[in-house]
Amino acid sequence: MRIWSTIARRLPPMAPESPERPAWLNWLFLLAFLWSSYQLAGLWFQRLHS
Repeated sequence: MRIWSTIARRLPPMAPESPERPAWLNWLFLLAFLWSSYQLAGLWFQRLHS
């Protein structure tokens, strides 16, 4: 298991310590996620009830 700790130490961190993106961009990501979830749920329900 020593190799995994070596690999983890060499990789950059997954998220920056303090993200510098504006707050509206977070809302945009949330909106895109909710819209895609709505689309997928619609497809799933359509297939489920047909």
